[in-house]
Amino acid sequence: MKKILLVIGFCGSFYLQSAEQRHACQTKEVSIQHLIDNNKIPAFFVSNSDSKKTLDLSDKEITYFDGLKNLPNNIESLELDENNFRIIKKDAFVGLPLLKKLHISENEIPSGESLTIEKGAFTGLGALERLYLSESNISYIEEGAFTGLISLGLLDLDYNTALTQEQIDRIIREFKTISPSVYISFKHTNELNLHPCAGSSTLPKTCKGWSCSDLE
Repeated sequence: MKKILLVIGFCGSFYLQSAEQRHACQTKEVSIQHLIDNNKIPAFFVSNSDSKKTLDLSDKEITYFDGLKNLPNNIESLELDENNFRIIKKDAFVGLPLLKKLHISENEIPSGESLTIEKGAFTGLGALERLYLSESNISYIEEGAFTGLISLGLLDLDYNTALTQEQIDRIIREFKTISPSVYISFKHTNELNLHPCAGSSTLPKTCKGWSCSDLE
């Protein structure tokens, strides 16, 4: 039998929860489903701008992606900057087939922790054109993480200092098959003398230091 505890504070008023749920509250683990259940995503939060659907969930202390499938499936731009992600799991974005822009930059997690992106993390995002992952404390991207991003034109991985040259080289090789025209930026990814564009006929050849030149 699970231990039942009385919880006060972050998770709301007085109510009964299991030990596992209490731990989640104490560590402030917030999912997108949590925001939906607590009416933190109003029906009209999805705004119209030039006929594009945009949902801004920046700076909401979100720690994991559960609940994305319950968002409107017509969203074209999703902003998740300045949250607290530690992992992007496989199939995290399934159910958003029209998504064109995805922002997961400036990830805010404690010093010494990092973000891992699993294989198949972006499955179902065949329409995605721009993916922003800069300054997100990414330490590891599994092989196959970007599989399915056939429409991607820009991948921004700037200022993820824990990414190794081996990982960067692998990502470039993968995109030669996935989306050959993609523009990948690795500005100041680490302290190695990286030249990610060199020798590639399918990626931009003009580099600034350790990164490809900026895409306007």
